[in-house]
Amino acid sequence: MTVTSLGLSLGLSIPLMLALGCGGGGSNGTGGTAGMGGTGGTAGMGGTGGSGVVCEEGVPQQKTVGVGCRNNITSAQSPFMFGLSVEATSPIVGGGEFSVVLDGFGVFPEFFLDASQLVISCGVRVVELMDFVSTVQVRSGASGPDVRLSFDEALLSPGATRLCNFPADQTCTVDSECAGQTCNPPVLLQQLPVIDGVPNSPGGCDASGCSSSGQPPPDCDCSPCFALSDAKGAQCTKNGFCVNGDLVVEFESAEGTYTASASGGQVLFGWSDQDVDGLTLCPAPPPLCPFSYHVDGCYQLPAASVGIPPEPIGIRLSAGGLAVQIQCAMAEDGGQCTEGGGTETGVGCICNDPADVDGDCASATCGAGETCVGVGQDNDIVCPTRNSALISCLIN
Repeated sequence: MTVTSLGLSLGLSIPLMLALGCGGGGSNGTGGTAGMGGTGGTAGMGGTGGSGVVCEEGVPQQKTVGVGCRNNITSAQSPFMFGLSVEATSPIVGGGEFSVVLDGFGVFPEFFLDASQLVISCGVRVVELMDFVSTVQVRSGASGPDVRLSFDEALLSPGATRLCNFPADQTCTVDSECAGQTCNPPVLLQQLPVIDGVPNSPGGCDASGCSSSGQPPPDCDCSPCFALSDAKGAQCTKNGFCVNGDLVVEFESAEGTYTASASGGQVLFGWSDQDVDGLTLCPAPPPLCPFSYHVDGCYQLPAASVGIPPEPIGIRLSAGGLAVQIQCAMAEDGGQCTEGGGTETGVGCICNDPADVDGDCASATCGAGETCVGVGQDNDIVCPTRNSALISCLIN
């Protein structure tokens, strides 16, 4: 059961894998410059887990193990949904060495793509992918090196493509095809999931979308996009099409070799959340946990900066010339804020008051001159991932 439109080869479809690993993704806000970096709804990630399963050879264990991310456009923290697959290639015996095949996929969320359609001339149909990586780490039950997974270049579509300097979307194989301009080295392109508007007169709303002057296409019927939402319809009115899904990128599989704990128990597999540069567990002295994201027991994520490799988990791409850098660590969405706080299904509210050293609202309203992320609202907080949300293999 595969997703043929993206050439995905995981043994479980991505929609089903997401459903198994988490609850509903919730709605996503638009906040921040260019509407990017909106707040993510309650993810409810994890599932039951905790007791582990016998990870047999040839039987992959699959789950969505989410990550918390920051971007270079805004300071917002957002939950992303990444898929992880662990398949044992040898028995897991206490005190012994064993190997697993690690695989999975990364997701660049639709709400980022929605924002780009409205701020980039003529919208974005394809992105240039530079980095898309996630690193597998064993939390407990075994010792062994981290394993870095990167995007599978063979499954990108259209993949390696040579572009002219001008116009920017013209492909070429030799300079002469670029009307005297330079034919650039190949870049890795990945198409976005979109729905095209339909012409309501001859020549209207063709596949080229905007005209060269950057104006919306004439005579374009955007009803397919308006059927999704008014926001999608606005994209089509501007560009002639709308984006209708996440950008999903499959990782290339890699092998990991570990030594199981001699005391038995279970091996817990997840993404990197240990020794990640800039990742801070609050509380911590300022400025490590600034008040805007300070909830005790939850994370302050490292900042994202274009030009720095997005290790150990992150994304670097260009959308219509807009450079986007995403820096992540394994984490769970803090969900909606609650009166008393907590670090599993909901965390404390936030007042934008630097003197509020706990960063928590005492109630749904803050003091004079302050604003508050109120009870029942998402608060852009991400917290350490529970063991029950990880892939767990029993040690025999």
